[in-house]
Amino acid sequence: MPHWKNLLYRTDLTDKELQQIPCRSNENSLAVWGYYCSRFDITDEDILRGTPYTADDYLKSKDWEDAYHARITDRNILWKLKGTAVHREPFKAGRQFFNTKNTILRAFLRLVSIEKIIKEAAHTNEKFNNETQLELVHLGEGYVVLKNTPYPYFKQIALGHECNFFLGVMEAVFTLHRLKMHQIRELFCSARIQNIITKAYGFLDWECSEDETCVYINGKPVAEKIRLKSVQRFGQEFFLPEAEPESTSVNAVRVTGDFFHNDILIFKKGEIFNAPYCLYEARWNKTGLWGRIMSFFRAPEEDALSVEELERQITFSNQKLFEVQDALSESERRLKITEVYTRKSLVEKIRDGVDPTRETAQEKEMAVMFSDIRDFTPLAESMSPKDLVRFLNSYFNRMNEVIHKHNGEIDKLIGDCIMAGFVNSRDAVQAAVDMKKALSQYNRERYSYRLGLIRSGIGITYGPLVTGNIGSSTKMDYTMIGDPVNASSRLEGLTKIYRVGLLVSEEVKQTLPLDTAVRFIDFTHVKGKAHPLRVYEIFEYEPEHVREKKFSIQKDLEAAFDMYLQGRFKEVGFLYRDLISRVGKHTYDTDRCADPILEVFAERCSILERQVRKGLFSADEWDGIYSSG
Repeated sequence: MPHWKNLLYRTDLTDKELQQIPCRSNENSLAVWGYYCSRFDITDEDILRGTPYTADDYLKSKDWEDAYHARITDRNILWKLKGTAVHREPFKAGRQFFNTKNTILRAFLRLVSIEKIIKEAAHTNEKFNNETQLELVHLGEGYVVLKNTPYPYFKQIALGHECNFFLGVMEAVFTLHRLKMHQIRELFCSARIQNIITKAYGFLDWECSEDETCVYINGKPVAEKIRLKSVQRFGQEFFLPEAEPESTSVNAVRVTGDFFHNDILIFKKGEIFNAPYCLYEARWNKTGLWGRIMSFFRAPEEDALSVEELERQITFSNQKLFEVQDALSESERRLKITEVYTRKSLVEKIRDGVDPTRETAQEKEMAVMFSDIRDFTPLAESMSPKDLVRFLNSYFNRMNEVIHKHNGEIDKLIGDCIMAGFVNSRDAVQAAVDMKKALSQYNRERYSYRLGLIRSGIGITYGPLVTGNIGSSTKMDYTMIGDPVNASSRLEGLTKIYRVGLLVSEEVKQTLPLDTAVRFIDFTHVKGKAHPLRVYEIFEYEPEHVREKKFSIQKDLEAAFDMYLQGRFKEVGFLYRDLISRVGKHTYDTDRCADPILEVFAERCSILERQVRKGLFSADEWDGIYSSG
């Protein structure tokens, strides 16, 4: 991974570090500049003032503009737009894609369906910018929801005009399709209102201040701090453009009244800024291929009447179809609600006409996963009850989605713990790896709001168990019972002791592909098990540089463990400490080693060596099995 990619997730970058980030393609920059130079008294020299570049440098379309100089050129443009609502003007620049001289591009945009254009835009977003991550959340018949999440570094430096440019480009696509019946809007914006006030409008020397409740311009309140209400939509948590009542936490600001400067509307009442991401919604009457072909070859006046008539007929037909679907799907809706509160397999039995309350218990082999949030108690005590529920819903939504994606079924949620079952142990491991990756992404979002990191531990075992109804005639729980359930819970607990994120049993390890990043950790006794467990760590989800460090010391680690089994505690303690110095410090937790298992064994060897010296036991009696509780 290029070194600058790590900078995307920080918010305290120096100017030198910003210059290392390829922010956006020169092609994008030139498209925007063309609009401003043609419409306003702006020259290339005006735009590039304060940079070491000339306009010719940007003609190399394969090159990218770095983040530091991109902010300079953006600011130069906005400050030349005095007399306009400068952060909104880029909407018109985006609309200029409608007037593109590229005939091939015009043909493509007109003949290809809007749905395909939107899919392609979301797919290729990273090819043109490293400022935001565009995600296609939902795409239906004439309806789309797009989520655009800024990288943490960009959220701190953005000037607030970027979202309006994106809206303008979308408007251009609809215009090229000659869809008169369409709507596109931004429900809320991730741009920081403080940046808009002090940077986009910096030429006005407004004083921006804030307290716990409001943001002010020259002492006048302009926006109130709010917490966006969250709901479950399209299989994930979504924020709505409205405030959560009585919340003590904040994740956005809402403009309290129209704000003008010299009769120019700067902020509209109800606009929301500082949100975790930008959320866009677009609706349109779907046009078929024939309509798009007519749109391409005819003048607007010639085909408007026929296309509009078709659109009216389609709208009427769709409305009737939706009414029929709503009526037919009521029973399905009830089953969906039942599935949320129970499990998918039970709902499928009900659909097949089976009464699950009459089913007998079944023996089967399955993989069982336990996942738990680290240090949850102090985290919970720092939140109000409502905020705690909101946090857990947000966390569970991300984790549960990954589990379902890998064919897992959630057995139950116990406080902050997830218990899930998988028919295939490989699916369980891949789900766990992707859960750790999803948690890393969640932590990046939290870090941008200066919230603490969330850590989790996951344990997975595989073996025979029993599934079935447990309970009484008035209250039943369809669940799993057996040794793998207990063992996976214990393994999850061992992740705290070994200071790692993911542990699996011998049975699971044997089913994994040979190229899996896995290593043996220890023999250990755990509560409820008569025989010691062989414990393995999977570190497939770790950053590449961490995986490389762990692979590089694998042979030394095996040699050290052999010495440990022989009871040579003092000697092997020196070896573990040498490995600690070779591996180095953790990336962000500098009090820890980058490979914490080395510290665990170094500390353990010191304890065992002292016990041998005190005569508490003899090294000759040592069987290599350490009781972990």
